[in-house]
Amino acid sequence: MLVRDIYLAEWTAYQPMERLLQAFDLAQRLAILSRCLTWHYVVTHMEESARAEFADAPTYWLRLFLYNGIEPE
Repeated sequence: MLVRDIYLAEWTAYQPMERLLQAFDLAQRLAILSRCLTWHYVVTHMEESARAEFADAPTYWLRLFLYNGIEPE
């Protein structure tokens, strides 16, 4: 059994497991998008001298979001 399933099992009093799994999948996708927005904020607010090192981070996370969490080749 996956750790995810053990965790979600505690919530089955409120929703059936199928619905919880759907919510989990959606939350995983939204977490990637949130990471993209966080990196965008960080990069745009950091000093210019450090920006080049992290400039591609928002693009990476957006691409990961668009490819459903699978790293594009």
